[in-house]
Amino acid sequence: MLGEKSMQGKCDIPGSARIPVAILGFSSLILAASVWQGLDDFTRAGDVHAIAETAISLNIALMLFAWSQYREALRAWRAVGEASAEALVLETLDPHTGLLNRASFFDRAERLIGELRPGQSLGLLLIDLKRFGSINDAHGHKFGDELLRRVSESVLEVAPQAAICARLGGDEFALALPFDEDETGSLGTLAARVAERLQKPLEIAGVATGVRPAIGVASLEAARANISTLLGQADLAMNAGKKDQRCVTWFHPAMDQVARARSETESGLRAGIAKSEFVPFYQPQIEFATGRIVGFEMLARWKHPSGRLIGPDLFIPVAEEAGLISELSEALIRQALVDARDWDPAVMLSVNISPVQLRDTSFSARIADLLDEGRFPANRLDLEITRALVSPSPWTTLAQAIPRWRTCAPCLSMASRSTAVSASRSTGTRRVE
Repeated sequence: MLGEKSMQGKCDIPGSARIPVAILGFSSLILAASVWQGLDDFTRAGDVHAIAETAISLNIALMLFAWSQYREALRAWRAVGEASAEALVLETLDPHTGLLNRASFFDRAERLIGELRPGQSLGLLLIDLKRFGSINDAHGHKFGDELLRRVSESVLEVAPQAAICARLGGDEFALALPFDEDETGSLGTLAARVAERLQKPLEIAGVATGVRPAIGVASLEAARANISTLLGQADLAMNAGKKDQRCVTWFHPAMDQVARARSETESGLRAGIAKSEFVPFYQPQIEFATGRIVGFEMLARWKHPSGRLIGPDLFIPVAEEAGLISELSEALIRQALVDARDWDPAVMLSVNISPVQLRDTSFSARIADLLDEGRFPANRLDLEITRALVSPSPWTTLAQAIPRWRTCAPCLSMASRSTAVSASRSTGTRRVE
């Protein structure tokens, strides 16, 4: 089966078993010596029967002892062999799926690269299962393990004989295979078949379920083939496919440039937050009926060391992906609360927050601390969430978040083109407008 290694052991007699064999030979020598000694004694005493009986009894005893020791040594040898085979399986294969594990996949892939003929390339499919985490959480790890096993079976069903398959960890699988460089289309066809097969409905323990894969595809010709490089390229393609909601995505060199730019942005974000390079700007909110300014919306800007003023579209998505959005947002809110404290008391401060922050159960407590620190009235702070960002169930998300704000609730609003939802602290109730 693909993904498995055959294990063969040598059948040499172990050292512990050679000793009993030597005893068998030694007993034969004793028998011969006893006979000669018996003949000599016979000439002296004439009692050949007693001497022969003694020699034969001693030899039989030695042979029985040697045989029992040989059997014990053989049993021990077989037990060691079985344990070694089991250890090799555990070291080589993933215990849940029977596919190669990560370390063995790298080893086999490097050997596959060494076996490539001129005109051949190595192709790689990197497979990630969307929604696996939520399925695992909902139905338990045993259910999740069975789902992984079913996925591995599906991959093996469509994989060519020459392919090697592995579970790299979590819900990530890999399939590598050699192919002729003039048949690149066959790699794309294989990726499409894998995607189609994995999207078929499954039933586990009476529960209907299914997965949607994100497959990154990459290939390198024999002269440049390197499994680490290939895996990195397939990973970039797979992540791009996740963002674009595509099942199969091919690697393109431009993805490398995007990845480097993102890495530089993340590094700059970490350093910039520590150096207070992010500052709040304010956009007025005007009441149409009267033309009166009723509030200001805080806008984040990055005063980059290069001298540029960078807008949020370039760094907010990276901050969310890198887990920096809360730290960045709270640093900006802290400064905005100080700025807004001296405004007209009737003027609101509006701040956009990420859905990640809305779902964070400790976020409300941190906002309460910032309000106390800045001596700013909670009823003048409007935390705004864009409805589209918390779809497909924005109302449920907001309803789940509202109870956490009872002790320090500012106004919560959900903005869209035609509706707004607010949570008012002044009346002690939550209302929809």
